[in-house]
Amino acid sequence: MATGDRSDILSRLKAVLPSWWAASSPVLDGVLSGFSTVASWGYGLLVYTQLQTRILTATDGFLDLAAFDFFGPRLRRFKNETDTSLSARIRAEVLRPRVSRGATSQALKDLTGKAPIFFEPWNTGDAGGWDVGGFAYAGQNPATGNSGGYDAAAGWDINAWGYDIPRGYAEIVSGGAGGWGDTNLPAQFFLTVYRPGLQGVPLISGFDCVGGGWDIGAFSYTDASMISGAVTDLDIYATINSNRAAGTIAWTKLQ
Repeated sequence: MATGDRSDILSRLKAVLPSWWAASSPVLDGVLSGFSTVASWGYGLLVYTQLQTRILTATDGFLDLAAFDFFGPRLRRFKNETDTSLSARIRAEVLRPRVSRGATSQALKDLTGKAPIFFEPWNTGDAGGWDVGGFAYAGQNPATGNSGGYDAAAGWDINAWGYDIPRGYAEIVSGGAGGWGDTNLPAQFFLTVYRPGLQGVPLISGFDCVGGGWDIGAFSYTDASMISGAVTDLDIYATINSNRAAGTIAWTKLQ
């Protein structure tokens, strides 16, 4: 017997009856059981309603409604996403810091599971300078210990120095330089975002796998709408636009 179920409410009703009622009365118990069933349903509805008044405890369609109330169509439940996962994403998004490089990076990491790579041409921490940091004659790559210059192991298009930003910048473990700066590109940054791995279609086999036949069992025709947990390119672009500072341009590469 649990609080609020039919047996609990029936026992509560019988407890307030006059003492001259018999301890066992099948007819009376049958009548009171009808009231207890209705009251138990009402109690369950009350408990369920209380849960839906807070995002932390909300479930089912009320979570989707909360997401729409706060964010419109920008944040929605992924296919087969659990209430726990959606609730965590909603709460993180409500209190999320924005309009900074760190905030945008964290938002993309939360979405894709991988940290993006930023390069700001006006940021000397990214582009470095002659004889400074990881970018020129006297620079050094903290990851390898190689200096970045013409005659060093880290030279043109290699490691800490050169044109190839994703390759070079990713190898600098302490945030050193990795690309050419350009003062003609104010309020702009280059962003490399890594798409997450798709989870695929649950309970469906693939080509050259056992356990299925045409449209039967674990082998079937599928389409993109059946993919579980997919993050689309539009989701990534929407996340960038909702977190970058106004007036900035994010030159984005997805890979």
